Amino acid sequence: MFKKAIFLLIFTVAVLQAGTTGKIVGKITDAQSGEALIGANILIKGTSMGAATDAEGYYIIMNVPPGTYTLQALYIGYNSKEITGVTVNTDLTTTIDVTLSETTLETGETITVVAKRKAIKTDLTATTAVVGNKQIKALPVTEISDVLALQAGYVDGHMRGGRTGEVAYWIDGIPVTDSYDGSTVVDVNKDMVQELQVISGAFNAEYGNAMSGIVNIVTKDGSNTFGGQLKTYLGSYYSKHTKIFWGIDHFNPTNIYNFEASVHGAVIKDKLFYFLNGRHIYFGGWLNGRDVYKPQNLAFVNTDGQFVPYFNPKGKGSGKLVPMNWNRKNYAQSKLIFKLTPSVTFLSSTIYDNVHYQDYDRSYKLNPGGNLQKHREGFTQILKMTHVLTPKTFYDFGITAFDKKYEEFAYANPHDPRYVHPDLGRTYPFSFKTGGVNLHRFHRETKTLLAKFDLTGQVNRKHEIKTGFELKQHQFTFADIYLQPADDYKAFNFANPYIETVIPPDSSIYASHYKRRPKEASFYIQDKMEFQDFIINVGVRFDYFDSDGEVLADPTDPQIYSPIKPQNRYHDLNGNGFQDPGEPNVTVAERRAYWYKKAKPKYQFSPRIGAAFPISSRGKIYFSYGYFFQRPKFELLYQNPDFDIPVTGFGLVGNADLKPEKTIQGEIGIQQQVAPDVVVDATLYFRDIRDLTGTRAKVISIFGSGQTYNKFVNSDFGLVKGLVLSVNKSFSSGFSAKVDYTYQVAKGTASDPNDAHKAVESGKLPEVQLVPLAWDQTHTVNVSATYAAQSWGASIIGQFGSGMPYTPLITRDISTILINRGHKPVTYKADIKAYKTFTYNHYVFTAFLRVLNLFDRLNQVNVYTDSGRADETIFEQNARQSLGHGGQWVNSLDEWFTNATYYSEPRRIEMGLTFNF
Repeated sequence: MFKKAIFLLIFTVAVLQAGTTGKIVGKITDAQSGEALIGANILIKGTSMGAATDAEGYYIIMNVPPGTYTLQALYIGYNSKEITGVTVNTDLTTTIDVTLSETTLETGETITVVAKRKAIKTDLTATTAVVGNKQIKALPVTEISDVLALQAGYVDGHMRGGRTGEVAYWIDGIPVTDSYDGSTVVDVNKDMVQELQVISGAFNAEYGNAMSGIVNIVTKDGSNTFGGQLKTYLGSYYSKHTKIFWGIDHFNPTNIYNFEASVHGAVIKDKLFYFLNGRHIYFGGWLNGRDVYKPQNLAFVNTDGQFVPYFNPKGKGSGKLVPMNWNRKNYAQSKLIFKLTPSVTFLSSTIYDNVHYQDYDRSYKLNPGGNLQKHREGFTQILKMTHVLTPKTFYDFGITAFDKKYEEFAYANPHDPRYVHPDLGRTYPFSFKTGGVNLHRFHRETKTLLAKFDLTGQVNRKHEIKTGFELKQHQFTFADIYLQPADDYKAFNFANPYIETVIPPDSSIYASHYKRRPKEASFYIQDKMEFQDFIINVGVRFDYFDSDGEVLADPTDPQIYSPIKPQNRYHDLNGNGFQDPGEPNVTVAERRAYWYKKAKPKYQFSPRIGAAFPISSRGKIYFSYGYFFQRPKFELLYQNPDFDIPVTGFGLVGNADLKPEKTIQGEIGIQQQVAPDVVVDATLYFRDIRDLTGTRAKVISIFGSGQTYNKFVNSDFGLVKGLVLSVNKSFSSGFSAKVDYTYQVAKGTASDPNDAHKAVESGKLPEVQLVPLAWDQTHTVNVSATYAAQSWGASIIGQFGSGMPYTPLITRDISTILINRGHKPVTYKADIKAYKTFTYNHYVFTAFLRVLNLFDRLNQVNVYTDSGRADETIFEQNARQSLGHGGQWVNSLDEWFTNATYYSEPRRIEMGLTFNF
């Protein structure tokens, strides 16, 4: 049915994708009389794009990719004119008015002028940071995530106070957000980015399934000019904080290494263009363990009370340092553009990344071989056709498929003979593990097929209409397993620690498998009205979602494999309330016919409006307001699909019938140009967040057992308000700079959907009023500056943040709500980059040095709840008293209470070379 719907809608509805292009407009007049020149030609040099002026001298060039261009104006009897340095941004209008002078010669001369860049983008009606490839290249950043962290309102992965997963990611006009957890499907290499837009205000109706913001990436295109780049850099950590971080007191240039290559050009001149990029990077990390114990080791206390670290010499490690938060990534991207005719263009973009990595697990610090390894693989294929129907109308048809896999395990083979008995993973008080292997295994895969058929029309000079339709079909598979010893290996054998593992059935609490095929559809219509005195964006969006999930028909008897109610266990043929001889059990297949009911499809409408009012040629006032909805993440819809409830403890299950989460947000701001290249911006914003996923509902009691459990419901809410002040000096005289300050108050009933469940599980009452969210950073300051001379340059980034909240352990006033009422210490850091360029026979070599956390500042990102600090706690003194004079067996108390995860990344130094040809 859904496939039929896709076919019907593709051929009956005109739609628009999110913007990947902008437009150039203006008026061509006679330099002497000021009269309009009718039929004058305006061309973009080096392309087939252009337009002719209408009866009033106006022209519009649609569908222009972001970049910097040269325009050429031509008119019979007039000197031609070239305008260089014309910048086009995604979804924005660049206005270039041209005056032409008459010529008395048969062959007129060409006059070249530099376009006057407008410091104020008058058609931006919501806060949008536009970062070009030159800016990204100049800054001391290595990944796109580093660029995002510099944007105002972006704090610790949260945009304007929202939860993680509330930002939608788009690449070349296609949404590529992983529906499972809201992350990216693939991470685009920063050197492939032509332009990056971060929309943190009330974004237009063309963008959906996001509540906090949009990250829109346009990648580079090929051209007739052949060229390429080779880049490599090496690096390491070098810090004085060796008590906290092991093995960073000397510079090891192979701890980080990056190799990258790109090439671009034309296979067929003016017809077929390509841009290819590949990258391999190894990141050694700064959190090291030491190979003291092997996973098969057994440490114990003998009958004399003496600690024996190794039952067998084979359990002793080498003692060498071992990286424990390393990352190895392979990345490839190809982009092909084929211009079949001047009006028909085909695009194919393929992006692949493969990441093998490990997250630091402190408990395995002395037994690093037992820790989990993780693997992420993403693949995106974009196929799109653009057809220009008229100079003012074009459509896009696109089909996109992306696939993201994630898995974690200690060993790839679930029956690997190196697995050891779980008893080896036990720990002594205040001690790291002396053996054992993590028996957890997890696998999930998200496949999405997306269809789009898109139309843009400039109805007249004042109205640009966009209307859009999008269809998505997901396929989601999931496996969550805790391996168990086979029957013959359940008892621990001192002589042989190795076991034979089995994958438990889904009927147990140790395994879950499922597959779902949810569907999404959306439609919007939007009008961008560009008048002389104001610009208005107004639109409405419709979203539909079918989770393809199930909920319990009877929540009081949740476990289909081990039911409690008599009617679910046996057929009571004589109705006496007991299972008599001859009365058969109810089979699982019979229960399955009535046990679940389908979740209902969900839909919603989202009206949005934005406006900008120029108050002079050097300033504007703008505001935006709208309703924003987001489908809950798959991990919350489908968690614990077998509805397993532990015998002891307090269970939690997903809810495939969750409603969409909702945010009403608005902002009002003013921009003013105070110097030829300096703009000051002030923005006030608010976000009223409703129907967030939480666990605040009344607990569910299981029939006749005394057990209870909880499920996800739309119970959480929040309120965010803030002020952003920024000063932006655009590039001139070799120098550019930006300073932004954000004041923000982010409060809600819970920072995480599990918070209320965890509170009840630990015997506490869940929060029922607004409290500071875990990322409620009141004051945030970002500073960046770059300087570029003819053959050298430098840049610096500085970041400051007031202390984030934490929940104190005790207080004198017990009536005071304690949740997140304390504040951690302030954080700050500085990063720099310097480079020198050399030219030889038209080849360009650039040597660069990049230092992150220049001053080796250790920010306390986590703290002990009794002191509010990372380096001080009464718990250590209490531990010494409890252990008495016996001390510790495995590690010292000082090592135990010096927690490297409580501190930020130390100083990192990278040196590299770029070769451009």
